[in-house]
Parts: sequence; structure tokens; C-alpha cells
Amino acid sequence: MENDNQPVTKKELRETLDEAFAKFSQDILMPAFESIEARFDAIDKRFEALETEMHTGFNDINAELFSIKQEITEVKVRLERLEKRTKEDSDVAGQDIGRLEERLKKVELRLSAQKT
Repeated sequence: MENDNQPVTKKELRETLDEAFAKFSQDILMPAFESIEARFDAIDKRFEALETEMHTGFNDINAELFSIKQEITEVKVRLERLEKRTKEDSDVAGQDIGRLEERLKKVELRLSAQKT
């Protein structure tokens, strides 16, 4: 394109446009894409860190939940034992009270008989 008054051929136009696009790509598009790529890389790293933190947190929660379940199971076992022992003690106490009432009646009958 030496002379501005001459008609431009398709080939010359294509070459000029190719050069302009190459310069535009190099000067503007590539830096923009590199900047976007850098931002995506930074976001990926943050998501990876968040994912790791979440997995660690979930593992900690699962471990604590497992421990709590074990403690609840132990408490249930101890409560069942206590309930059984309490029932046994109540049954024995009830029998003892029944025997004492019978003895008291006998003693009262003897005392009544001695008074008369």
C-alpha cells in the first residue's frame, strides 16, 4: 500500500487486516487473556483451599459425631443397668415392706392378746 490513490487488492487488504489483528491480539487480547487466566488460577487456588478446609472440617465433625454417638451408647447402657438395679432394689424393698407389715400385724395381735 504505497500509494493511497491506488485501489487496494483483496490480498493487500487481507495482509493489512492480518497484521492489524495480529498486533491487536498481541497488544490487547493476549494481555487481557493472561490477566483473566491469572485471576482464574487465583480463584482455583482459593477454591482448592476452601475444599481442603471443608474436608478437614467435615472430618473433624464426623470424628466428634462418632465420639458423641459412642458416649450416648455408653450412657444408654449405664442407664439400662441403673434401671434394672433400681427395679430389683424396689422389688426387694417391696418384699421387705410386705414381710415387715406381716410381722407388725403379728406383734400387734400378740400385744392385743396380752392386753385381754
